[in-house]
This record gives sequence, C-alpha cells and structure tokens, in this order.
Amino acid sequence: MKSRAHFDVLIAGAGPAGTACATLLASAGLSTILFDKARFPRDKICGDCVNPASWGYFEMLGVAEVLRSLDLRPVESVRIANLRGNQIVVRVPSVPERPFFAIQRNVLDNLLLQNAIRKGTRFREETQILDATFDGTWNVLVRGKDGIEPYSCDYVIGADGRNSTVANKIGAWTRAHALNVSKKRIGIQWHADAQFAVGSEVHLYTMNDGYFGIVNIDGRSSNIAMVTSPVVARTALDSFQDFAERTVYSNPVFKRFARHIEPHDHIVTTYPINPIRRYWRAKKAYLVGDARQTVEPFTGEGIYLSLQDGVRTAHRILKTRRKAQPRQPLPVKRTFWVNKAFSPVLRNHRMTESMVSLAAKHTGLSNFFGWTVFGLAD
Repeated sequence: MKSRAHFDVLIAGAGPAGTACATLLASAGLSTILFDKARFPRDKICGDCVNPASWGYFEMLGVAEVLRSLDLRPVESVRIANLRGNQIVVRVPSVPERPFFAIQRNVLDNLLLQNAIRKGTRFREETQILDATFDGTWNVLVRGKDGIEPYSCDYVIGADGRNSTVANKIGAWTRAHALNVSKKRIGIQWHADAQFAVGSEVHLYTMNDGYFGIVNIDGRSSNIAMVTSPVVARTALDSFQDFAERTVYSNPVFKRFARHIEPHDHIVTTYPINPIRRYWRAKKAYLVGDARQTVEPFTGEGIYLSLQDGVRTAHRILKTRRKAQPRQPLPVKRTFWVNKAFSPVLRNHRMTESMVSLAAKHTGLSNFFGWTVFGLAD
C-alpha cells in the first residue's frame, strides 16, 4: 500500500456541491482533493433546468461568464397540466444576464469541475471511498484505477449523493420513518428528440403514479424526467411503449402533441426520491448537497440548493481555519420549507390534481407557483 498523502480537505463527489466547496477552499490556499466514482464528463439524472437564483453562486465561483458564452436554452415559462386537462402557465421574468435555463448535467458539472481544478483542486476520477475513521485527523481509504490508497485529511466532506458512502462512514442518521414499498418512489430520466410544441417552456405533468417534466435542452434533444413508483419503473425495462402508455401518454395534454419520445440511448434511474435530511455528530466532517438533504425535484431547486450547501460549508471551514473568505457576500440563504411542503402534496394524487385545477381558475394561485414554488422572483 502506498504511503499516506495528507490534505487539508478531502471531498467525495464532484457534483455542484462538491465542486463549489472545493473551488472556494482551494482558492483560499487549502490543499484540497476531490474524488468521484464516475469518469468525467458524465451525465446525471436531473431535470436539466437551472433556477435563476443560482447565478449568484456562479458569479462567486467565477463561471458566470463562461456559462453566458454557451448556447444556453433560456426558459420563458413553466406550464403545469393535470390529468383533467387543466393547465397553468407561469411566466418567467426576463433577466438576460441571469436567465432560468436548461443545460445537460454533463456540460454543467464538467464546467464546474474544470473550474475547481484551475483553482488548485486535485481531482481523481473513477475513485470510490471505502472507509473513513477519525483519530484527530481523518484516515480515508479509497479504491481507484491504481488500487487501494490511503489518505489523511483535517476535514472530510461527503458530496456523494443521496446514497452517500461518507454519510454511512461518519455515522449519519435520518429521523424519517422507513417507507413501505407502496410509498417508495423512483427517479427516471431519458433524452429524446426535441419537442417542437414545448418550445422554450418547462412542462410539468401529473399522472396516476407520480409526475414528469420535459424541457428542450438544445435544438436536437429534450430531457424527460419522471418520479414514479418502483412497480411502474420496472415496466420500462420490458416494453418502452407499454411504459409510455401507462405514464406520459396517460396525461391528455401531453399526448396531444408529444412526438418521438423514445430514448436516444438508455433510461437511467435513481433511488430514493423521497426527501430526507441527515444528521451527524462526527468532528470535522460535513455532508453537502443530496448527501445531506434530498429534495423534491418538482420545485427545480436541486442544483441551487447544492451550490448553496457547498459554498456555505466552505465558508464555515475557512472561518474555522481563519482563512480569508471570498469578497462577494453570500447570497441570502433559501430554506427547504417550500420543498418540504409540496412533497406530501405530490405524493397524494387527488390533492395534486385538485391543486392544479384550482390554480388554473385563479391567476393569483398561478403566480404563487412561480414566485414561491420555483423561486422565480430572484
């Protein structure tokens, strides 16, 4: 086994939370190493939409201008349709420099990763955390392309997603009760041909076993992301057409215009979708992003909240180490209360259908969806 290399901070997971944290820590002079089990650039299951509140963090991290130079797909409105055919449309405020936009995660995450590397972060891909123990410093074992390697670090950060290995190794727990099989939910995603009728909108649709959304990510492709039950998810493996008839085509609004929604490559899944929060007492250890708090995908806040987690955790560590912090003030912290409030509603089919029908009749409620649920006032 190789000799043990030491770093100030070791981070597992190179998604938005992990790379945001690494960027600020490395910029401040802390020796920082970042691991990810995937090979980059890699795709990740997501709605591929970025809430406009994220721009404050993009500017802080130094990637805003690079993002603006890309061929981004601005989102002009959000359309929600239920099984009764009721629809609401929420207009997105037009702010050219800070748009609500769509982008594939393999593009966004790789951009954030390369920025972290430029700031001084060491990166190891195709490397997985095996163990982490604390004896005043953290001793971490990883398995990479060159075999098993030991590291030591002052701080260990788990940014490795909803099934976090780091969370398990530091003894994190959740207060959520175990759900029975009928209440568990699976996330499903695939890319299909661009949907002309969707245009520059985000579409969200209800169905009997959950909900799904669609957005055009460029002139060729659309992203379809769904939350449904394990039973329904399994049908996609047997026959995509039967799966589509039971899910997306069950919504009459979607069925009227959808064309060529067959997957370009493969369907990807993730579990669990039900929002949970983890707690821990381990010293000099942090969980960020989905490793700390999973959220309901419906509200479009996932990337924003991950960036917020990563940046604020970096500030805590820099304050502890008495290191100079970034000059830009932290954006106002947004909490999870809206996400928490909507999660039980979305798990209750009748309540979801009734809420959309009611909002369709009252403009004020439609605006509430936009300004409160999706955070479009930022």
